[in-house]
Amino acid sequence: MKLQEQINRIHSMMGVLSEDKTKKFEVFQTLINTTIDNMKYICENNNTDDDEYISVSACDLIDSSLKVKLIDFTHGDQLKLTIDITYKSYSHLYEYGFLSELKDRLKLFIPIGEIEVNRYENLFQH
Repeated sequence: MKLQEQINRIHSMMGVLSEDKTKKFEVFQTLINTTIDNMKYICENNNTDDDEYISVSACDLIDSSLKVKLIDFTHGDQLKLTIDITYKSYSHLYEYGFLSELKDRLKLFIPIGEIEVNRYENLFQH
C-alpha cells in the first residue's frame, strides 16, 4: 500500500476517535501497524523512496519479526501510548532508534507526546 493510500485510510479512521475506548484502541493499533508497515517498506527499499530515511538500528528491529501491541493509552494535552514490543533475533536489538522513528511518524497523524514500553522481549530461543 502506498503512503498516500495509508494516509487516506488513517484520516478516515480519525473520525472514530471521539467514540468509545475500544474503538480508539483499534484505531491506534491500526495506526501503529500501518506506520510500521510503511517503515518496513522504506527499509526494504534501501531508504531511497522520496528521500525518506530510517536508521539501520530501527530497520534491524523491524526486520526481526517485530510485533508491537498497544497496551494502554492516556491523553491530556498530548497522547501517551503504552506498548509491548516482541521480536526474534539471535542478538539483542535496542529499541531506542525504532521508538524515535515510530513516534516521529505517528506525530504526522496524532498529537502524540510519549511512547512508553511496558515490555520489551526477544523471543529467540538458543
